[in-house]
Amino acid sequence: MKTILTLYSQPFPPRMLKVSENFYTYARKHGLVICRGFIADFDPQKNVFKKALFFEKRRWVWKNDIRPDFIHDRSLHYQREPFLALKKTIEKNFPFFNNIELSEIMTDKWLTYKTFRKFSPKLVLVKSPSDLKKIAALPGDRIILKPVTGSGGMGIKVVPKDDIGRMPYPFLAQEFIESNGYKNFTGGAHDLRVMVINEMPFHSFLRIPPKGKLLANLSQGGRIKLLDVKKLPQSLRAILAEVSEKLKRFNKKMYAVDFIFDKDGKPWIIELNSRPGIALEKEELPVKDAYYDSLINFYLNL
Repeated sequence: MKTILTLYSQPFPPRMLKVSENFYTYARKHGLVICRGFIADFDPQKNVFKKALFFEKRRWVWKNDIRPDFIHDRSLHYQREPFLALKKTIEKNFPFFNNIELSEIMTDKWLTYKTFRKFSPKLVLVKSPSDLKKIAALPGDRIILKPVTGSGGMGIKVVPKDDIGRMPYPFLAQEFIESNGYKNFTGGAHDLRVMVINEMPFHSFLRIPPKGKLLANLSQGGRIKLLDVKKLPQSLRAILAEVSEKLKRFNKKMYAVDFIFDKDGKPWIIELNSRPGIALEKEELPVKDAYYDSLINFYLNL
């Protein structure tokens, strides 16, 4: 059977191991073995992972000298040397997704903006106090401040444009667009995540923030509501098609695009994610098999 090694850069939280058990078991029944490994455990002399973690017969077991058929990179994009060099060696020696360059486009929020400026709220890069004057050119009275990299809503805040407080340089200041929902999807603040395999959207859901909050990240207490990808509005599909066109040189990829809809129903890209999680929330369990099948078919056709 084909073996996929999911690449990580740091120890696994126990919760992540638990939620992977069902998927790994389901995958094995469909002719696919998935394991987990660390960058630090790669031996470039032998071109093997000295050890990797498998889920077999209802328990996690370590196995030695693993040479997988494919690498699914879920490690942190930014690595210290020598781990960065080791990761680049792994990419050269194995079929590998997502490509490191693609991850850079999706991880560096300033690079994401420059790549998809047409569909994004206005954004400025503030590298030093001399750049603060750029913020005045952003529309509206409020702005969003965010770090150049990061996920889970960490470090993001909405503030008055004339009172930004203290932020570590460099940081990004973004035009604030009120998310007012779209037709019968939802009302009020939200964002909408669409997961894509190659050029095909295959899973989507709304993330709705806690009452009185603006950030909808699940790590910030948001909740989700499933959406059928077949019912996504044409305006959003048109953007997804253009995103796919810009990324077509990366022939094997899985990523997520996060949108909001403004008061006029226009979709805007908030960010992209090159490492969307495979763990399902309880609201997603009704589509678990279809979700798993999409991932497994992708893996089997790598």
